[in-house]
Formats: sequence, structure tokens, C-alpha cells
Amino acid sequence: MDPFMRRALNLAKKGYTSPNPMVGAILVRNGEIIGEGYHRRAGMPHAEIEAIEDAKKKNNKVEGSTLYVTLEPCCHYGRTPPCTDAIIRERIKRVVVGIRDPNPEVNGKGIEKLRGAGIEVVEKNYMECRRINEVYFKYMKEHIPFVMLKMAITLNGCYKTKERYISSQEALRYVHELRKRYDAVAVGANTLREDDPQLNIRFIEPEGREPYKIVFVEDTSTLPEEFKLIHDKKFIAVCQKNPRGLKAVEAKDLREALKKLAGMGITSIMLEGGQAIAQSAFDSGIIDKCLFIVSPGFSDGRQLKLKLKQKMDLKRVFKLGNDIAIECSPA
Repeated sequence: MDPFMRRALNLAKKGYTSPNPMVGAILVRNGEIIGEGYHRRAGMPHAEIEAIEDAKKKNNKVEGSTLYVTLEPCCHYGRTPPCTDAIIRERIKRVVVGIRDPNPEVNGKGIEKLRGAGIEVVEKNYMECRRINEVYFKYMKEHIPFVMLKMAITLNGCYKTKERYISSQEALRYVHELRKRYDAVAVGANTLREDDPQLNIRFIEPEGREPYKIVFVEDTSTLPEEFKLIHDKKFIAVCQKNPRGLKAVEAKDLREALKKLAGMGITSIMLEGGQAIAQSAFDSGIIDKCLFIVSPGFSDGRQLKLKLKQKMDLKRVFKLGNDIAIECSPA
């Protein structure tokens, strides 16, 4: 990947943009960066506009420069005006696009508009640019949330031990960073009853981000009143019966539930919890990615024993403190 696109990609990762994609942009003249930016939050200026304004603040000439942007510039009015209009207006000479936008309102139309205005467009198809927006691509193409299963386990496969946390502090901070990026965190009813979790953002600064807290339960009458989550303003029960009259999505199965949650604007769900909800999620075929955080120790506790034959594609392995994180996806 071109180093300028790599820089734009690293900038993109700084944004908390749901339901919008994460996008980074770099303006270059004579091999030097003259402006850069990224999309910070939904409703705020897009990366291209940030880069243009950054160049102007530094008294750099935008006209005739090259723009590197991780995702195709938008060409429609949303919360902000089209970025293609600004690119044309500023007389940018060349645009390098990391990947096309899957949004049907864009999807090649932004590139076509720029070329129609006489701007040279170099279209790439970088998988890295797609990977950072895996949630956005899934939501745009299938109109259901992206689901990641997260589980912490010991070397001997225990997911539930006497200790409150299996993972290291570094791993806990990473998980809470993910909570900050996902629209919702979900658990099964068993985890709720046993742990009374908060599912909020701790260990890091939330910066105004707080996920929905979802509990999967057949009947809301089985949820005791004293549980913290039930009184959280972002609590949602996904259930078949709701005699308690809680804020709920009623659905006959997990796939129907996902469609209804998508209708509420939820584009991504991090599924935490135990064996029962993990088994149901695999059986329903709703899992897009798994994150297993393996602590290098042995403990007494409940061992993960999923009843399935599922090949997985390994995506990456990395360290989190003293733990090993394994990312994989159903093959």
C-alpha cells in the first residue's frame, strides 16, 4: 500500500463514526503532505473536508494537489454536503480512492462525478480499507448488524472461573475500546442472572459513546427487578415474550431480531457472555467474527464446549499485555 494511503488509513481509525464509515484523507503536493484529516463523528465534517481545511490553515495551496482518501468520496446530501462538490470546487487535480463505497447512493457515482469534472481518479481495492469498515460494508449490503463474538478463556478452556476477570488489564482496556466502537453489547440471560453486568464503558474515557445493552431472553418475566441493566436507559431485551413491558424487541429467532435491531439504527453488536448464547449464535449463523482472548494460565471453572463443526479463517493474532488475542471468522 502507498505510504500516503497508509497514513490516511491510520487517521481513519481515530474516528468514532457509527453509523457512518471511518475515513481518512491526505492532501499531497510534490511528494509532501500539505493537509490531512479524518471523519471524527457522524454529523461532523468528512475526512476530505478536514484535509482541505487543514491545508488552508497551514497556508498551503490546495489547487492542483493529490487527494488520498480511504473510501470513495460521497456525492449525495446527508448530514453534510457532498465531498465531491468540495473536491471539484477546490480544483484538486488527482484523487486516489482506497475502495468504493458500498452505499447505493454512492457506489461508483462519486468516482464518476469526479471524472466527469476532469479530475484524474485512481481507484484501488485495498482490503485494509474494507477491513476497517467491515461493520459498514455488512450493514450496507445486508441491512443487518455486524456481530462479533468475544470470549475470554484460560489455557485449559475455562470461560467462567472464580476470578472476576480472566483477562489482563491491557485486554480489559482493549475490550472497552471495542465497546466504544460497537453500537451494542449483548449477553444472554444466564450471564445477566449470574454476573449482573453493567456492559458500559470503563477503564477508558467514553467520550460520549455508550453502547446499547442487549439481553437475549425468552421471557422478560424471568428477569428480576434488581438487575442494573434493566434500569439503564439504553437497555433492550430481545425476547419472544415481554409480559414485563420492558423496552424490547420481540422476535421468533435471532435473525429476525437482528433485522429489527437494524431498523433501530444498530449496525454492530459485540456479543459477550457464556456458552449458551455463543452456541445459539453459531447455530443461527449470525456471527461475522470471533475474538478469543486467551489468558496463559490454568483455572478451575466452566470449560467452553461448543457443539459444532465450524472451520474458521484466522485473521490475526496479537498480544494484549500477558494475553494472546485471536481474531477469526467463520469460513
